[in-house]
Amino acid sequence: MDQKTGSGQCLLACLVSAGYRTAETAIQKLESQHGQLASSIDWVLQRSESLGSSTIEDVNPSLRRVARAEAISRDGSDPYDDSAKEAVGGIAATRLAIGIGERSGPLNMDGLFAIHSELMRHTRQSQIGGRLREGWVRIGGFMQTC
Repeated sequence: MDQKTGSGQCLLACLVSAGYRTAETAIQKLESQHGQLASSIDWVLQRSESLGSSTIEDVNPSLRRVARAEAISRDGSDPYDDSAKEAVGGIAATRLAIGIGERSGPLNMDGLFAIHSELMRHTRQSQIGGRLREGWVRIGGFMQTC
């Protein structure tokens, strides 16, 4: 083994380890101050992915509106905010996709249909969820076919 490569790998491992310890300490401090939810990586990533995807579809609720819609929806009530409900659907679909990936590995059509059904369940077009569409689809809506 090359001496330079070996020492470089050791340096990298030490830096990663130190960075991990620093992050772990910061997370523990955050959790002690704000509870476990505040530092939940899954929670943050699911919302970031869902809101980013919603923006592509021109659905742009604020994080506050999404949080309000989530809280209201927990007991089955309607938050009366279509954009926020669609973003909540994106969060639910993301959670489902993660669960499917953890349980069954590679995605198949049944899993894809389940994710799409969950996503669309939170929209005014719930009837199109979980099945193949009959026409072209473009970001932001449908495209007529000839």
